[in-house]
Amino acid sequence: ESVSTKFLKFAQLNGVDVKTAIDNTQAAMAAFGLGVEDTANMIDILNKAGQDTGVSVDRLAADMAANAPVLQQMGMNAAEAAMFIANLGKNGVDASATMAGLKKALASAAAEGTPMATALSEIENSIKGAKTETEAISIATELFGSKAGAAIATAVRDGKLSFQDLGLTLNEFQGNVETTFDAIQDAPDKIG
Repeated sequence: ESVSTKFLKFAQLNGVDVKTAIDNTQAAMAAFGLGVEDTANMIDILNKAGQDTGVSVDRLAADMAANAPVLQQMGMNAAEAAMFIANLGKNGVDASATMAGLKKALASAAAEGTPMATALSEIENSIKGAKTETEAISIATELFGSKAGAAIATAVRDGKLSFQDLGLTLNEFQGNVETTFDAIQDAPDKIG
């Protein structure tokens, strides 16, 4: 019952259809191997990621589900993946293009025996360490393709996107939907 109420609040807060929100959230959870007991926390993390970045929660959940294998290969849990994908969207970067580039880079790293954390750090450091913006864009374009390369280079160099700043947990934003919902209620809403 409390999860149903939370989904109703979540849908109202984000202007999305309740059934679609449930389906997308369940797909993202299944992709990350989460159980029903994690539903409330997953709703909170999606809500928080959407609030912080302006990214549609439906799009966010769908991108999480579609890209779960690469995100997990990068060592991300569901909370980290939600915030990472939301930050891509906030910076105008297509998640699918980024994931394709990361998948390629991580496959190369694995073939060389390089740990994922090291490979991700090297990607970020090479973009940040480029002598010019043009060089940074070239590095990112080679890895992520022409569609996403420039946006990723700019976001990484500006400190808006990091492949290393992870470490979130699923319950980190516990209660976010209720807090946000309560904050937008006016006096008549609270009485009713």
